[in-house]
Amino acid sequence: YHYHCCNPSTMEPPQQPPKPHFSLPVDADHKATEFRLFSLSSPHMLAFHLSWLSLFSNFFSTFSIPPLLSYIRSDLELSSTDIGYGGIASFTGAIFSRLAMGPACDLFGPRIASSTLSLLTAPIVLSVSLIQSSLSFILVRFLIGFCLANFVANQFWMSSMFSSNVVGLANGFAAGWANVGSGATQLLMPLIVSLLTDCFQIPTSTAWRAAFVVPAVFQSVTATLVLIYGQDLPDGNYSSKKNSRKTGGSGNNLFTVLFTGLRNYRGWILGLTYGYCFGVELTTDNIIAEYFYDRLFLSGCDVVRGGCGCGGGDSGEFRVCECRVKAGGRDGVGRDGEEVWDEGEAVEPLGGADGGGLALCFAWEG
Repeated sequence: YHYHCCNPSTMEPPQQPPKPHFSLPVDADHKATEFRLFSLSSPHMLAFHLSWLSLFSNFFSTFSIPPLLSYIRSDLELSSTDIGYGGIASFTGAIFSRLAMGPACDLFGPRIASSTLSLLTAPIVLSVSLIQSSLSFILVRFLIGFCLANFVANQFWMSSMFSSNVVGLANGFAAGWANVGSGATQLLMPLIVSLLTDCFQIPTSTAWRAAFVVPAVFQSVTATLVLIYGQDLPDGNYSSKKNSRKTGGSGNNLFTVLFTGLRNYRGWILGLTYGYCFGVELTTDNIIAEYFYDRLFLSGCDVVRGGCGCGGGDSGEFRVCECRVKAGGRDGVGRDGEEVWDEGEAVEPLGGADGGGLALCFAWEG
């Protein structure tokens, strides 16, 4: 009996754990070595699409206020100083939240960190419909700025899923597509208000408040999708035993890395470069709609119509059509301030119908 039990020939070999199967070729760490943009294969490409879509909704929410400022400032009697402070508050909120998002991704993984932040800030986006004063306006803008911290989770997630030969491509697409959200909200939020006022006869003072239901719900839906269908790493989600930080993860190590980075001049150069580039984008997103309204007498919907329907035909010229100034008794203003009498006189030929109406508006001002 003893011989039978201990005889190696009678013992079964230990079972090897099944090797994971991936749709994309992977490296030794199971990170994808190929980037297939239009694939939804799990976990790599599914994480990519969930990541950029979630951050898209965050950009959409963060910049959903500026395109409606022409309505908001009238109802709340906001001064230019109040609006400026609101823009600064949104930047400040983004800075502080990004500093916290990095350690959160290290501790809990990008899936939990991203979805939690989106779910926590979605009610704040909805609360824009309840603001009644300049102080509440500035406070809400500060808190909504936290949404932009999801950029850290976005890049962290892509770096966890893609190998070094394609991670730059993945990061670029994920961040670039997400950034479109800040432009989409400039177009869609005024259209939502217009839909509510024109089709449902809702007063403007109520319509702009109701419009913020859209970004709040959108952000909540994308966060839920990330939480349910996302995966932190190619081999699974973070856990306290297996997927903790390989560098040790102690607080001392975290501060050591932080102070080492602060002493590295290269980090400051990269930070300043990114700050100037992204800072221009944030500033433009915050003021462009108000600029059109104040300087060109265009409401948000006028700008949208200009961007979609002001291209010329085969003649290679733009038509003024919907973009004509309709304030102060003027029918239109040419490049040098003269009155426009003919649709072809407003601007020089700029390339036909594909150029877009926004170029017309800029040429107008020039």
